[in-house]
Amino acid sequence: MEKRKRVDLDLIRCCAIIFVITVHGLSYAGFYELSKPSLLLLICHLIRCIVITCVPLFLILTGYLSSEKRYTYSIDYFKKLIRLIAIYTLCALICSIPKFIRGEFGEFFVAFFEFKAAPYAWYLAMYLGLYLLIPILNDFLSNENIRGGAKTFCSYSFSCTSYDYK
Repeated sequence: MEKRKRVDLDLIRCCAIIFVITVHGLSYAGFYELSKPSLLLLICHLIRCIVITCVPLFLILTGYLSSEKRYTYSIDYFKKLIRLIAIYTLCALICSIPKFIRGEFGEFFVAFFEFKAAPYAWYLAMYLGLYLLIPILNDFLSNENIRGGAKTFCSYSFSCTSYDYK
């Protein structure tokens, strides 16, 4: 069976890439420094409301493309995280060289485990959370095990929302 090229998915991907560039471009254009109400501020806000969907577009596209796959927790599933964590650790160490020079080792470890030791580490934290949640969501969305998946999803949601992040 031949796989067909999906132009609509490529269009969504192109829009998401342009939206990412635009979101970051707004900071270089001085949007975040604008405080006086003006037509320019209104236009920038409207543009930002549209382009801020860049990350969710990528996530939805990834979910759609992998919806036919079945994911379950296994040793191999967790082994795939090792490379990602190694890259984050390397980036965090490089970005924290000034902290090491100042002797602030404790602050590094706190920032490391809060995913703040490297710029844009929040994205990695989000990705790891979603990656760990995928088998639960697959279980929840599969018709053959809807009751077990619902219990697992509800208990996971409760445990995530009951923690005090302060």
